[in-house]
Amino acid sequence: MIRLKELGMNDRCKCLLLVVGLCLLIGCNQQADPMPSAQTQNSPRPDPDDAAAVEALEAAATSLKRNSDGFVTEVNFRGTTPSL
Repeated sequence: MIRLKELGMNDRCKCLLLVVGLCLLIGCNQQADPMPSAQTQNSPRPDPDDAAAVEALEAAATSLKRNSDGFVTEVNFRGTTPSL
């Protein structure tokens, strides 16, 4: 077994570069998968929001926000006292 104290400075640098290079090669052997998009052409559309639930939210909340597909994404209850 080689001891680091017995190696010269040039040999230490070579060993360090070798170890770092091997770590990079071992850690980078897998290809990254591309991130899937939120909606793809082949994915089924989600079920629409329940109409009765949306009506109940509209009656109890001060405001609702919807996304481009018409789904409720945010409900504001500020200034109200919602009951369960």
